[in-house]
Amino acid sequence: MAQPAQADRDDVGPAADIDFSLVTGDLLHRAQRLVGLIPSRGLGTGRRIAIAIGVTWLPLALWAVWNQLFLPGVAEEPLLRHFGIHARFLVALPLFLASEGLVERTLRRVVPQFLSSGLIDAAQLPDFRRILVGTGRLRDSRLALGVIIGLVVVISAIGWGDAEHNHELAWAQSLSGRAFAAAWFSCVSRPIFLLALLAWLWRLAVLTRLFQRIAALDLKLAPTHPDRTGGLAFVEKLPAAFAPFFFGIALVIAGRWGHDAMYHGLRVEELGMSAGLLVVLSVLIGAAPLAVFVGKLLAVKRTTRPRQTNKPRLLPRRSTLSASSLRLRVGTG
Repeated sequence: MAQPAQADRDDVGPAADIDFSLVTGDLLHRAQRLVGLIPSRGLGTGRRIAIAIGVTWLPLALWAVWNQLFLPGVAEEPLLRHFGIHARFLVALPLFLASEGLVERTLRRVVPQFLSSGLIDAAQLPDFRRILVGTGRLRDSRLALGVIIGLVVVISAIGWGDAEHNHELAWAQSLSGRAFAAAWFSCVSRPIFLLALLAWLWRLAVLTRLFQRIAALDLKLAPTHPDRTGGLAFVEKLPAAFAPFFFGIALVIAGRWGHDAMYHGLRVEELGMSAGLLVVLSVLIGAAPLAVFVGKLLAVKRTTRPRQTNKPRLLPRRSTLSASSLRLRVGTG
């Protein structure tokens, strides 16, 4: 049987047994596997997306249809017009779940390349392995999960207490009393979305910490590397893997803005500062894992910058010929 070409293999040597995951193995992942949401092999992304939509959005939609609150008519602002709700549960939440597989595949290619590219030599391999093990423990932190769940509970409780004044639930308040939809949104749908959102922010923090510890090693950066980043160009794959996550967040906010612009007179010009802040925050959070390498790259650049010397500058040698020695003899010969 033919052997695979060297160029087709991402990992060779010690890098072949490097295995790090940002998603699988944490407490949330294990809990979902325990209840059957995640199969023994793979992430079950399609199944979980279908279940997430069926739990978060479908009950709201069915209740609104049953009470004639989905389309314009009975309610002044029907559910159909609240774009933020649809964007949150039909697009953003599925994107959060789909991002898990994308980030998982990308990291399994990127992390071993610190070894296969030669940035980390054999002498630092034990330190590299300890960093991966330590980061895995940080990913699985029960304290972090407890804080996330605590934040979800607090935010949900505040939202439930203020449900009557929540503009997104104006359609559900068309009926007398605190409607089922308001309770389901506040106690089920939104907590699930917040849990997925905060879990991803924690994963970004864990990844940033991982790269920060790797950057502290004696990386063998090559100033003349053709990728013009000292050999670190392979980490540029990560922002694309997180793009669906940030797109989902932006879509939820844009959905709310779109509703206010279409039905409440919000002018697009008034969103300039808010939109700019959203872009800046997204860039800062998304670029944080890669920004930890900036110091290393600047240090390499400084050490390889040509040094100025105090040697006198060599000037072109002037000709010693005088004008009188360059006489033209006309008519000779």
